[in-house]
Amino acid sequence: MKYQSGPPVKWACEVESISLVHDLAILRVTDESFFDNKPFLKLVPPGFENLPHLDDNVTAVGFPTGGDQISVTRGVVSRITHRGEILRVQIDAAINPGNSGGPVFDRDGNVVGVATAVLKNASNIGYIIPATVVHLFMEGTRETEGRCNAAAKSPSNPEGFCGVAFLGFGPIQTLENPTVRQYLGLEEEGGVRIVSVDPLGGCYDKEKGVYLIKPDDVLLSIDGILVGQDGTVQLPGRLSERISFSALVTSQLPTKPISVTILRKGERLVQTIIPSPRRYMVPRTSGYDAPDALYVICGGCVFVPLTKPWIDTKKRGDLFGTFGGPLTEENRQIVMLSTVLANSVNVGYHGLSCMVLRAFDGVEVFNLQHLATLIQKSANPMLEFRLKMNASVSTSTPKEGSQNDSIDVLEDATVPADEVLVVLDREKCKEADPIIREGHMISAACSPEIEFDW
Repeated sequence: MKYQSGPPVKWACEVESISLVHDLAILRVTDESFFDNKPFLKLVPPGFENLPHLDDNVTAVGFPTGGDQISVTRGVVSRITHRGEILRVQIDAAINPGNSGGPVFDRDGNVVGVATAVLKNASNIGYIIPATVVHLFMEGTRETEGRCNAAAKSPSNPEGFCGVAFLGFGPIQTLENPTVRQYLGLEEEGGVRIVSVDPLGGCYDKEKGVYLIKPDDVLLSIDGILVGQDGTVQLPGRLSERISFSALVTSQLPTKPISVTILRKGERLVQTIIPSPRRYMVPRTSGYDAPDALYVICGGCVFVPLTKPWIDTKKRGDLFGTFGGPLTEENRQIVMLSTVLANSVNVGYHGLSCMVLRAFDGVEVFNLQHLATLIQKSANPMLEFRLKMNASVSTSTPKEGSQNDSIDVLEDATVPADEVLVVLDREKCKEADPIIREGHMISAACSPEIEFDW
């Protein structure tokens, strides 16, 4: 890091904490003399009541493109909004590439947020991360004494990021139509219809094996704050400003109980939900929920789990539309044939790529590790892979009171019209794979996280 408004000296920094989801990081300067004769900035306290008001004057400071020295731009708060369900503040002060991470001050010199993004192909629409979200990020690292890496927190990764709170239900339907409101038994103003719930989300009570919120429920309020029929709530402390109800949820840490009032078949119910980070069938963020460089190679065929970064690289957005919903079972993955490394052992398959692996040797493939285990344990001299060019594979929602841990064996199933059958000679594959990998400078038959003795 170079402090460009002072002496031309570069300073070494270490990443202390990072949240890819919030687009925030904390850097620690290793040489404390960096702070000599520099004033410390005051971050406004957390809470919706401390958000800047509409038309408040703000000043953005940073080092954007267009020059080498510090830049100062001024404007006003345009609206309180959200981006990807996370609270944001829109300002019209110029924000350009390079401004990200810079402080945004109010007229009293207090930091009200951190510059984060600008809307392309628009004029003077920039976004800042409000101070209350910055406090939330720092609070989320408290258990690790201020440390936090970008990956999702788990038992094997206790210093990971704790994630963004999510109630566990998917799309909502606004209820402006009076007839549908009458059909759902709504006699009061407000409320939105729950369209679907996530199988592994906070709505599912694992101990009782039931969903606390169900499709066709009407969401009436969150922590006592009424939800409007358009899905918005009154911004706490602001009579004339409204935001999406999801911004209330994501503005607190996961695992903090949230009280929701719903209407189910005319009956008013109050449920306590323990929110949890949302998990997707297609992990979305590299370094957070999307695993890096997981692969298995068999007979020159390279298999990978389906992730959003992989989809972006391959420009296959149609796959995201098909599989981009919530995770339906623990450790479930969509396994893809990414490419075929050409060799005589796989003649006739060289053009295959970006195809969903449906089954191996008649067994539906659950995830990449499952595929590696099936290949390794297979006693068949011929290895049979059944791939699908377009259609989806089974990702059914578990029923209440049951968790499906079994693997389906495909017996007497109708062969899909777009299925491709790949058959490889087991012994020839084992002989050819080291040669194939050497030619492509690949050191192993699988990534380190996969157990595959091939």
